[in-house]
Amino acid sequence: GSINVSVTGANAIPAGATAAVLNVTAVNASAPGFLTVYPEDSTRPLASNVNYVAGQAVANRVVVPLSTTGGSLGEISVYSSQSADVVVDVSGYFSAAGGTGSQFNAEAAPVRICDTRLQSPSNVCTGKSVGPGGTLTLNVAGLAGVPAKATAVVINLTGVTPPEDTFLTVFPGPRLPPTSDLNLSAGDVRANLVVAKVSSNGTISIANGDGITNVVVDVLGWY
Repeated sequence: GSINVSVTGANAIPAGATAAVLNVTAVNASAPGFLTVYPEDSTRPLASNVNYVAGQAVANRVVVPLSTTGGSLGEISVYSSQSADVVVDVSGYFSAAGGTGSQFNAEAAPVRICDTRLQSPSNVCTGKSVGPGGTLTLNVAGLAGVPAKATAVVINLTGVTPPEDTFLTVFPGPRLPPTSDLNLSAGDVRANLVVAKVSSNGTISIANGDGITNVVVDVLGWY
C-alpha cells in the first residue's frame, strides 16, 4: 500500500520548491520489505529507498521531486511492500532554477573530522563517545574546507556498536528537535546521509538516545 504526504506549507517548504530532502524511517514492519518514495503525480519506480526487516527501525535520507499538478501540488507518495509505520522528517528543499537556494560544494573525497572510538587515529572526538541522553557538539566551520559562511553541511553519520537500541539526531542547537537521523539496534554499525544546518557559531550537535554510542562523521560537502 501507499500513503500521500504533503510536504509543503506547514513544513516550511515553499510551494515553488522542486524537490525535498527527507529522512524516511520504517518502523514496526510486519515482515522484511522496502519503502519507495516518489512524486504523488508519477508512476511508482522500481527503486527502493529504505530496506527494512521485521521489528527494526530503519531510516535513509531521500531526495525526491515534488508533485506539480492540481490538488496534489507539493506532495509525495510513500509505498511500502509490507505493513509498516512510516516517519517522514523534512531536512530541506531545492528551489527552482534562478531561486534562492545555495549552491552545493562537494569534497573531492569524504573527509573524516570526528571518530569517538578510543582506537581511532587522534582527532577532536577521540574518546568522546556519547552517553545516554548526551550531546556531542562539533565545530565544522574551518574543517575539511567548510567555510565560516556555510549554512549547512552534508555528512555521512555512522553509529558504532551501541549496547542497546538507540537513535542519533543531528541539529544546530540549542533546542533538540523531535526527529532522528540514524536508528541503531544494539551492536549495529550503521550509517546514513545527513544534511545538517550549521549554527551561527559554525557547529553541529549530535544527540544520542540510549546507551553509550560511538559516532563517526565524514564530510561530503556543504551549502
